[in-house]
Amino acid sequence: MANILRNTWSTYLDPTRNPPEERPYGSKALINACKEHKYLKTFAKTTRLDEGVYRKVCSRWKELELPGEPPKVEIFEKGTSIIGE
Repeated sequence: MANILRNTWSTYLDPTRNPPEERPYGSKALINACKEHKYLKTFAKTTRLDEGVYRKVCSRWKELELPGEPPKVEIFEKGTSIIGE
């Protein structure tokens, strides 16, 4: 479920609104991304990034013809990998 609130109170510091005298008002998006309690057991497991998988992809980045450089990731979940094992 999502709602958009238009012309709601904001702040003069909001750089997305011009001219500056319009800055106290703006739009906001409200997104309900909560899992309903009664369905918790049927939701898919959370996707996690395993350090081993990350390193494999980084080592093959150019071979896979991915653009630019691999993203810098410093925090990984432990013992969650099922890919490539």
